[in-house]
Amino acid sequence: MLMDGKMRIKIVPSIITARFDKLDEELEMINESGADMLHVDVYPFILGAYLYSELTALNIGLLLLDFVKRRTKIPIDLHLSIDTDLEFVKKCVKLGADRIIIHPEILEEPDAIIDYLVSEGVEVGLGVTVSSDLTHVERRKDQVDEVVLVAVNANFGGRIRFEEAYRRLKKLRKICGGKVDIAIDGGVNTLTASKFVESGANVLVVGKFIFRSSDYRKAVEELRRTAEMALKKK
Repeated sequence: MLMDGKMRIKIVPSIITARFDKLDEELEMINESGADMLHVDVYPFILGAYLYSELTALNIGLLLLDFVKRRTKIPIDLHLSIDTDLEFVKKCVKLGADRIIIHPEILEEPDAIIDYLVSEGVEVGLGVTVSSDLTHVERRKDQVDEVVLVAVNANFGGRIRFEEAYRRLKKLRKICGGKVDIAIDGGVNTLTASKFVESGANVLVVGKFIFRSSDYRKAVEELRRTAEMALKKK
């Protein structure tokens, strides 16, 4: 979003790539990294082993959110890539999610969820892919805080289709103007950050580049410096 008339770069580590056997340690390092938010995904494919048990995607999502919220000092960016409902979202709000991202095209009542989050003062995000219909974005752009482009396309073996992502980022920025955060989720590192920012992103959701580095603070600083240089060129 605009800060003092200027777009602000935000670096947001994605906990999905952390070492879950050492999650306490990982969160301590993220707390000291200088990151702006922490991205927590609730994806159905992560939970395939639990499809026939009581540990559903929704239940595990709540457990992870509760665990992370108790151990981190930075805002939680909760990404619900699942078919959910208002009652589940209310539970996420109660557990302390600071921003909740939904994918409106897979939900029965996305407007009810958006209206509820706005009424509760919780920031709202809309998730889209390179092939999503952007009708919901165009219609609700004045009520949302962020639009997240998920660059990984499951239909292409998990590969990132960079050129399509660049085009979609440009379109999202044109629709939303400068008052809404535009995030890119997938393939972010110091080699790709500049092009993502030049295309319209100001929020970089980052996985392996941070969590596979030896110094999380240095990785965040490198990404921020690269992104801010690209932003100055626009």
